[in-house]
Amino acid sequence: MRERVLRALQPMWARLVLAVVAPLVAIGLVAGVSAWVTALPSDAAFRADGVVTTRTELAGRIKMLGALYGIQQPEDPAQQDRFRRDAAKMVVLTSVIDHAARQRGIEVSEQAVQARLNELVAGLNPPGEDSFIRLLSETGASRPDVLDEIRRQIRSATLIGQVVGGPVKELGEADYQRYFTEHAAELAVPEQRHLRNIVVRTRAQADQVAQRAREGTDFAALVTESSLDRATRDTQGDLGVLTGDQLEPGYRDAAFQAPPGSVFGPVQTSSGWNVGRVDEVRPSVPRTYEQARDEVVGTVRDLRIAQTWNAWLSRQVEDADVRYADDYRPADPGAPPATSMQPVPGARPEPEPAG
Repeated sequence: MRERVLRALQPMWARLVLAVVAPLVAIGLVAGVSAWVTALPSDAAFRADGVVTTRTELAGRIKMLGALYGIQQPEDPAQQDRFRRDAAKMVVLTSVIDHAARQRGIEVSEQAVQARLNELVAGLNPPGEDSFIRLLSETGASRPDVLDEIRRQIRSATLIGQVVGGPVKELGEADYQRYFTEHAAELAVPEQRHLRNIVVRTRAQADQVAQRAREGTDFAALVTESSLDRATRDTQGDLGVLTGDQLEPGYRDAAFQAPPGSVFGPVQTSSGWNVGRVDEVRPSVPRTYEQARDEVVGTVRDLRIAQTWNAWLSRQVEDADVRYADDYRPADPGAPPATSMQPVPGARPEPEPAG
């Protein structure tokens, strides 16, 4: 239950990644894609860069993506229409990127493709060729399909590095220091609070626990007696020292408005009804440029990558003259693919280090 009270810290900027369309999800797509059908063949799902992808070809590609990333069509009929349209958009965008990569003459060695496949097979559960063969059988994808997709990934990663590498190398200390000056308040160490917590099932139980805690009943004893959270029951309800971003909004508001040493709640969260106590308050502390430099450098480079890639990709999508068949046209062709459609992310493509 502690895990449901806490939320993972969100990075300042989502990282660009290698796999298929995740760069588009991370940085967004500005350019629109034409939504009107223009003389498409009857069996077409879409046309991009003058190449028609049929419905059968698209279905095969999605099966292959299922083998690589676990992307599966939902069973709920109400969600299948959106899935089909989002799938078409995802494949359109990856096709545009791959077309540009091939136009640049980017080649991928068979050794590199095989190495990536070996990594994929080793990451299966259980690892090994038998699991990979079973996965292919379950998804209907073939080994050549998977190898072709891996080849596309590597080409796309190389292309991204070529597009963004130069602008990132142009960055220097003056850019980083300027960003720090403009965002010093955001870069400060945020206020932190040492919290203890009790989780119960009902509001009535929480009211009773809160009243007893405020009347002086030992909080540790109340935890042992009442809390449903097994993860913290043996540590007197200790949640640790946390920032507001690590907490569900309602719980965060109550915890960070309460004075040190006080009891707060009841507050309902996804784990149940909560009564908390603030053991310590650690105020926000400004950071020097030297302390924040690594974070600043990463953020500024990510911003430059995003700006450069987004502008370049927007032009490519516009030039591709994309046309969707009516029942494959996404609701918002110019927006990035839905998060549920994105493949499992890997490491972002790194350009050569800036000087």
